[in-house]
Amino acid sequence: MDKGLMRYTFEPVVRCNMCGAPGSEHRVLGRRLNGHQGAFPKRKMGVAVSVLQCRRCTLIFANPQPRPFDLQDHYGVPPEAYWQESYFEVSEHYFKGVIDRFKVLAPFRSGMKALDVGAGLGKAMIALERAGFDTYGVEPSIPFRDRAISRMGRDPNRLRSGGIEEAVYDAGQFDFITFGAVLEHLYDPSASLAKALLAAPRWINPYRSTLIAMVCTPGDQRRISVARQ
Repeated sequence: MDKGLMRYTFEPVVRCNMCGAPGSEHRVLGRRLNGHQGAFPKRKMGVAVSVLQCRRCTLIFANPQPRPFDLQDHYGVPPEAYWQESYFEVSEHYFKGVIDRFKVLAPFRSGMKALDVGAGLGKAMIALERAGFDTYGVEPSIPFRDRAISRMGRDPNRLRSGGIEEAVYDAGQFDFITFGAVLEHLYDPSASLAKALLAAPRWINPYRSTLIAMVCTPGDQRRISVARQ
């Protein structure tokens, strides 16, 4: 990525990608910067777009949608620019509530295959592995994937580089798929979910579960919904 050049096209969002609600049912939450915003985003420089929420289905999305010419124009940022050193630690409680919820929905057996979409530094992969899952991930940011491998000990053969849009897995390969705070970053979240869950060859075992963790309004806690397939 040429750090001196950021190349984008901007696509207006007319209807909610998930439920089709028109613009009259979208509300503005704030602004999104193409980089770490910190505690004082108004002091930061960069390309900013509006962040909206659909009142009907609560999906959060950028409008207009910034589409980089290259994914690394947008995601090629060192994780150290976002997180303090303590963020690289994975406590024994990390992702535990999510894993426990899965085990309520599906009888667990050691070696079940899990996929983390938007794996970042691989923290959820580590937690899933500790819980007995055979774990894989896909991550669009090259620097984040590199740190997941070099600092967090992730197997490069199990953590693929790229977006879900280009990812290819076998039909029924996974018992558990997570989209942790990912949908709001996807250009076409409904198509991405369909690719993993519905469209042949769908990646999810039809008798297992998928978890979707969505970012909510600033005053709310993270909303987690689980779709039983």
